[in-house]
Amino acid sequence: MKRMSAIVAGLSLAFVGTSSAWATEGACCIVVFSSTGDQPYNTCEQHCEPECLDLGGVFMGEGVSCADFGTVDGICRQINVDASYDSDCSDLYCWKVQNALDEANDGDLVYISHATHSYELANLSMGGKKITIAGKTNSDGEPVSTLKTTANASVFFLHEGETNQTVIRDLKITGGSSSSGGGIYCYDSNPTISGCTIEGNTAEY
Repeated sequence: MKRMSAIVAGLSLAFVGTSSAWATEGACCIVVFSSTGDQPYNTCEQHCEPECLDLGGVFMGEGVSCADFGTVDGICRQINVDASYDSDCSDLYCWKVQNALDEANDGDLVYISHATHSYELANLSMGGKKITIAGKTNSDGEPVSTLKTTANASVFFLHEGETNQTVIRDLKITGGSSSSGGGIYCYDSNPTISGCTIEGNTAEY
């Protein structure tokens, strides 16, 4: 069963201010797929809005009907991030999480593989973009892709006017330690956070 859990006692999630405007052109749909029936993962596909919603997906666009599908300039791209990192590697799988977020454009999915990712991971920024960062879940809907910082920092630091089309989905977020929002610190932003487990973070406020 999908859920979002935050360890309130550790003040691991902090919101300061909100922003609600959103408008992305395109036909990108973030859907959950599994070929074996277990450990589903998020993937980026192109669908018109009604078809996307029928699939239980998150539509990363606005006002794209099935009649208009194919006429809009919507490029749906998926950037895969593996836990291993090689500075000499140019393949997308070798990118650090922040590198992938920096590369992503509106509508893109940054997919986090089934592993614990911690390499140079701290204060992850979504850059105010309408993008999704998502991982894999087990058959019970619990995230098995983990973002863990080992620095004295928040795991996510969202402060560039992120809207509800900035999506954090199906991830375990842990290890954060900051003055505010050890797991996720939101300042003047209003992202969508779903299916996440936020635990093992601490904050002074």
